[in-house]
Amino acid sequence: MTTTQTSKYPTKEEIFAELYELNDETFKKVREWKRNYFNGKWKTTDEITKFHCLYELVGAICESLNIEPPTLTVHQAGWCYDTESKIIWGEIGRPSIISTLHELGHHIFGESELRASSFSTSIFMKCFPNSYKNLIWDGHMLKKPNDQP
Repeated sequence: MTTTQTSKYPTKEEIFAELYELNDETFKKVREWKRNYFNGKWKTTDEITKFHCLYELVGAICESLNIEPPTLTVHQAGWCYDTESKIIWGEIGRPSIISTLHELGHHIFGESELRASSFSTSIFMKCFPNSYKNLIWDGHMLKKPNDQP
């Protein structure tokens, strides 16, 4: 599998200096997805359904940007994006909105970790503000506090 280049991860400061400008159509699509699949439902939704919902999120964002969506599938070895097959690989047991957005950022912007991180952070901050407040920074990643080693 060919994955994105990860030679330099951006800092939190670099990400905030380059935040992605979310257009109104994308904001609207993500908020609609949030109403349909997230609010009051996400914590009680089973894992398989969550991955199906994440695929719907990918499709909605790509539709708003007028681009072809990648495939989303699962495996056991973390989250990544395969540039050759245009597949977002999600980690079994860890459906994640922020990771999905990050890997979608690679689909849209290529190998740049800064652009993918800026894209995912911007959308998550603007569309999921309460969830964002509950996350902590670990290098370039946003994580739940209980996900720390």
